[in-house]
Amino acid sequence: MIDLLQKNKNKRNYNEIEDELELKQKGEEDGQNQENIEAKEKAPASVNLNRYKDPSGLSIKKMQIGLWLVANRKNFKLIFTIFLVLIIACFWGMYFIVFGSQVLFGIKQDKKLIQGLIVPNLVNYEALSKNFAKNLEINQPGAIATSDSKFDFYVKIRNPNDKYWVHFDYYFRVSNQNSRKENNFILPGETKYILLLGEKLETQNKNAEFVIDKIEWEKIDFHKYDNWPLFAKEHLDIKISDIEFTPAKSSALSEKININTLDFSTTNNTAYNYWNIAYNALLFKGSRIIGVNRCIVDRLMSGQTQEIGITWPEDLGNVGNIVIYPEVDITRNDIYIRFDGETGTEK
Repeated sequence: MIDLLQKNKNKRNYNEIEDELELKQKGEEDGQNQENIEAKEKAPASVNLNRYKDPSGLSIKKMQIGLWLVANRKNFKLIFTIFLVLIIACFWGMYFIVFGSQVLFGIKQDKKLIQGLIVPNLVNYEALSKNFAKNLEINQPGAIATSDSKFDFYVKIRNPNDKYWVHFDYYFRVSNQNSRKENNFILPGETKYILLLGEKLETQNKNAEFVIDKIEWEKIDFHKYDNWPLFAKEHLDIKISDIEFTPAKSSALSEKININTLDFSTTNNTAYNYWNIAYNALLFKGSRIIGVNRCIVDRLMSGQTQEIGITWPEDLGNVGNIVIYPEVDITRNDIYIRFDGETGTEK
């Protein structure tokens, strides 16, 4: 009986304990549910960012691009740095290539070029003229021994070029003796005699050689001379007339000295006034030249006529043909007498 009562007591105590545990567990569950409810109440409602519109016009897409740029800023700096390094490397590479080629090859070429410039014998007038113009056509030169043991030299030259004129220095050589140097010119298409008078040489040989020492070709500037033939015709219209040769035997002075005289008139038919004009005169006996001479007329004005006389001291005998021609370089500005203002006022 006692044992039965004891078991009932223990059973009751056990049931009470289970009831308490169930109540406690239930209370904990109720508290947790209450906390979840409060947490949900406190949590903010979900927001759809795509529906956001900024009043200033800033969109979510723009903000995303900005955030992406900021996030990749380091990468951009690295790429830009690599780009600059590549550019610098390319420039330095080109510099070293050019500098190296100059050291290896350019210096030698420069030396050859300088040597070519300082050695005048490497360039003569024949080689130079072939580059752009035909060579001058030069006849066999001649020498005339005068009564005072001097020589008068002459040579006939033709310029076959109609677009180039030429200035040159020249001299004559006889028996390895050189005369003094003179300078002259030949206009486009011109044929003329080149003279050198009164040169004393210690020789009796008359076989002369004509030598051009320096030559400068110049092409017609068609901006300045748009019609060269017309320009030459208007500037070289200088007439020679009334040619009269008096041999020494017929001269009034022949009793004292043999003097030949050549008289002629020259008229400037151009519209230009010249400070001076040279006249070359050649005396022929058949086809042979027996006398050459030269005179200069100062201040030949437009429309003016002047009388000119030339003399030879030795007896030349009878003369068959006479050639006289003016020699004036119409390409030079300093040969013209120019006027400024009223007529007759020289500039």
